[in-house]
Amino acid sequence: MWRRPEAEFRRALAEDCFQWQPGGIAGPGDFARQQAAHLAIAATARCAVQLLVRFVDGFCQVILRVAALLDSAL
Repeated sequence: MWRRPEAEFRRALAEDCFQWQPGGIAGPGDFARQQAAHLAIAATARCAVQLLVRFVDGFCQVILRVAALLDSAL
Protein backbone atom coordinates (compact mmCIF):
# COMPACT_ATOMS: atom_id res chain seq x y z
CA MET A 1 0.00 0.00 0.00
CA TRP A 2 1.30 3.46 -0.90
CA ARG A 3 2.06 5.80 1.99
CA ARG A 4 2.71 9.51 1.93
CA PRO A 5 6.26 10.60 2.63
CA GLU A 6 6.55 12.18 6.08
CA ALA A 7 7.25 15.68 4.71
CA GLU A 8 4.13 15.57 2.56
CA PHE A 9 2.11 14.27 5.49
CA ARG A 10 3.31 17.13 7.71
CA ARG A 11 2.51 19.68 4.98
CA ALA A 12 -1.01 18.28 4.56
CA LEU A 13 -1.50 18.33 8.32
CA ALA A 14 -0.33 21.94 8.48
CA GLU A 15 -2.76 22.89 5.70
CA ASP A 16 -5.57 21.20 7.61
CA CYS A 17 -4.66 22.96 10.87
CA PHE A 18 -4.18 26.39 9.32
CA GLN A 19 -7.09 26.84 6.97
CA TRP A 20 -7.86 30.13 5.32
CA GLN A 21 -10.94 31.72 6.87
CA PRO A 22 -12.76 34.96 6.02
CA GLY A 23 -11.18 36.62 9.07
CA GLY A 24 -7.67 35.46 8.14
CA ILE A 25 -5.67 32.35 8.92
CA ALA A 26 -7.24 30.05 11.49
CA GLY A 27 -4.90 28.53 14.03
CA PRO A 28 -4.85 25.05 15.53
CA GLY A 29 -7.20 26.18 18.31
CA ASP A 30 -9.85 27.09 15.73
CA PHE A 31 -9.43 23.71 14.07
CA ALA A 32 -9.82 21.97 17.43
CA ARG A 33 -12.99 23.97 18.15
CA GLN A 34 -14.38 23.00 14.74
CA GLN A 35 -13.62 19.34 15.44
CA ALA A 36 -15.24 19.56 18.89
CA ALA A 37 -18.34 21.16 17.38
CA HIS A 38 -18.57 18.43 14.75
CA LEU A 39 -18.22 15.74 17.43
CA ALA A 40 -20.90 17.41 19.56
CA ILE A 41 -23.27 17.56 16.59
CA ALA A 42 -22.60 13.90 15.81
CA ALA A 43 -23.21 12.89 19.44
CA THR A 44 -26.44 14.90 19.53
CA ALA A 45 -27.61 13.29 16.29
CA ARG A 46 -26.77 9.81 17.63
CA CYS A 47 -28.70 10.54 20.82
CA ALA A 48 -31.70 11.81 18.84
CA VAL A 49 -31.70 8.71 16.66
CA GLN A 50 -31.49 6.45 19.72
CA LEU A 51 -34.44 8.25 21.32
CA LEU A 52 -36.44 7.96 18.11
CA VAL A 53 -35.69 4.23 17.88
CA ARG A 54 -36.75 3.73 21.51
CA PHE A 55 -39.96 5.69 20.91
CA VAL A 56 -40.84 3.69 17.78
CA ASP A 57 -40.00 0.43 19.57
CA GLY A 58 -42.22 1.36 22.52
CA PHE A 59 -45.03 2.46 20.22
CA CYS A 60 -44.87 -0.83 18.31
CA GLN A 61 -44.91 -2.78 21.60
CA VAL A 62 -48.07 -0.92 22.66
CA ILE A 63 -49.72 -1.67 19.31
CA LEU A 64 -48.82 -5.37 19.64
CA ARG A 65 -50.20 -5.52 23.19
CA VAL A 66 -53.45 -3.85 22.15
CA ALA A 67 -53.73 -6.26 19.23
CA ALA A 68 -53.14 -9.21 21.58
CA LEU A 69 -55.81 -7.92 23.99
CA LEU A 70 -58.29 -7.45 21.15
CA ASP A 71 -57.49 -10.92 19.83
CA SER A 72 -58.04 -12.52 23.23
CA ALA A 73 -61.27 -10.56 23.73
CA LEU A 74 -62.71 -11.91 20.50
